[in-house]
Amino acid sequence: MGISVIFARGLVAELENRGLDPQELLERSNIDATRLTDLRETLSIEEADLLTRNAMAITEDPGLGLAIGANAPENMLQVFGHLLLAQSTIREAFAALRRYSSLLAEGPTWCLVERAEDALFTYEPALQLGESTRCGVDYTLAMTARMGQHFSPHGAVLKEVHLQHAAPIYAQRYQEVFMCPVRFEMPTNALVFPREYIDRAQPHADDTVRTVLRETAERLLQERASSRSVAQRVRTLLRYERDLSGVNVDRIARHVGLSARALRRRLGSEGTPLSALVDEARCRIACHELRRPDSTIKATAELLGFSEPSAFHRAFKRWTNRTPAEYAKLSDAELGQGGELVRLEPRASHPVEHTQLG
Repeated sequence: MGISVIFARGLVAELENRGLDPQELLERSNIDATRLTDLRETLSIEEADLLTRNAMAITEDPGLGLAIGANAPENMLQVFGHLLLAQSTIREAFAALRRYSSLLAEGPTWCLVERAEDALFTYEPALQLGESTRCGVDYTLAMTARMGQHFSPHGAVLKEVHLQHAAPIYAQRYQEVFMCPVRFEMPTNALVFPREYIDRAQPHADDTVRTVLRETAERLLQERASSRSVAQRVRTLLRYERDLSGVNVDRIARHVGLSARALRRRLGSEGTPLSALVDEARCRIACHELRRPDSTIKATAELLGFSEPSAFHRAFKRWTNRTPAEYAKLSDAELGQGGELVRLEPRASHPVEHTQLG
């Protein structure tokens, strides 16, 4: 799972606009500036999280995502942005958004909900990483709202903005950006606008440009798909999963753009069943917990959803060839991985114990 360097370039541009040196940001985040020159390049989740947090620290602006979304030029989104703006209607633009959004970030999901007189663009980030996720949501909704104005002859048409996170200390800035009521701690992130605008033709649609950009976007999608396996994308999702006592296959499949059946089929073709990926994620958490001085084997077993410590004991021995007690006594030097096992080989003959994969 990756995030396009386009987002990093947006952070860099915002720092430059504020008279700050973006090189400090890149150095703090261990990112080579040359990576930002190739728009096909992606950042890992860890890199994007660190970059975002460092940018907020350097600017001392927790509302940095709003600033970028409100101020960055629309051409910053490159092929993706131009393709959306070349569509004839919001409905067509949304279809293109769903099709090509992975060019910007893999994992988040978009929905278009129609109800009575309202329509909602809903946005669900793939991972919840605190303030960096909030920054990403702010940026995404602010930029989307700006682009949506191209489909309205009178500019701003938003009725409300919904946000899952609690009101931050910069809450008053949302009104300045969206110019409509903003509601926090809502079930989903959403832009609410009049339903009548969904199929209203916009005057700037361009069939020729749309065809050329669609061909380019399809080629980029194919390149992206061939460079990352489904197993790698699922592995990233599970790495940040808060509760591994029960894994929602439908939600994971949705975030990688597949049905649950297609997800299992693709993972099978790659030789990495979902049960093995769940094992790997649970092992990672177990290793981390067992290294904590205040942790217990019983508490770790409960955290991972094992009904009995004995079941956890058997699973951990299978994962690591060590018992939980033996592992907890090892030094970091003996482990050689900073106290954590990183990856297990799939073992199809051993099912995951006490894990619901449905």
